[in-house]
Amino acid sequence: MHANGQRNGLGLNLDLTVPDTARMMDYWLGGNHHFEVDREMARKIEKMTPIAPHWAKIQRQFLGRVLRYLWDEVGLRDYIVAGAGLPTCGNAHEVLPEARVLYMDINPVTVAYGKNILGSSPRACYIQHDARDVHDLRPEDIDPLFAGNRVLGVIYVGFSYFFPDDVLTRALSRCYEWVAPGSHLALTSLGDDSLKYAAPSVEAYHRMGFPLFPRSIAETEAILPPWELTEHGVAAASHWGLRDVTEPVPPIYFYGCVARKPA
Repeated sequence: MHANGQRNGLGLNLDLTVPDTARMMDYWLGGNHHFEVDREMARKIEKMTPIAPHWAKIQRQFLGRVLRYLWDEVGLRDYIVAGAGLPTCGNAHEVLPEARVLYMDINPVTVAYGKNILGSSPRACYIQHDARDVHDLRPEDIDPLFAGNRVLGVIYVGFSYFFPDDVLTRALSRCYEWVAPGSHLALTSLGDDSLKYAAPSVEAYHRMGFPLFPRSIAETEAILPPWELTEHGVAAASHWGLRDVTEPVPPIYFYGCVARKPA
């Protein structure tokens, strides 16, 4: 993409000296919505941790499996994707084209890109909102799409590790209180293996202003209540929901889980 074309087309004054994590993810996933500053930082991360692009793909594959599980086996039709990044490369509305999807992100540039990508889709929209405050969504933000339904799939994939435990626990608890019984939460956490095997990349994110908070399985389980884990438990994101697979060999960079608010 040409920087000037994007700036003019979206009506934004982009700071192209600062890399953006959502656009870096799009680059790693093979998308087209990124600039040289994003590619440069992504390549720096790759030099420190060559598996980084694979991380992005693992998370997106996990998201796809979770969405199909929630659609086929749970029967959810309405989804909130918090901290959504860009709605590209297998994001929710592409995996489930018949679903109703509300994307939200705190970054106004990411939101503007998202709106531009979605266009006039009747089943997907994008708003600017803090992922920590799903419970503060206003009826006018969601009712036109969900028609008052609060039995939702809430997607916290790919960003929860930017929040310390107390912030994330409070956000998930408030979200639990707000949604209706029968709702489900999907979440990924950055595995504590990353501190050993990808320390330079973790430090690079800190220098970008995005400190990371890796967690073990036990630490991930501890932030979930009152959400109740499904039978899949907390598992390596690459193996979650798959049958007849051998145990993953460390390092495990991402864990994934689905939890429910019982009906």
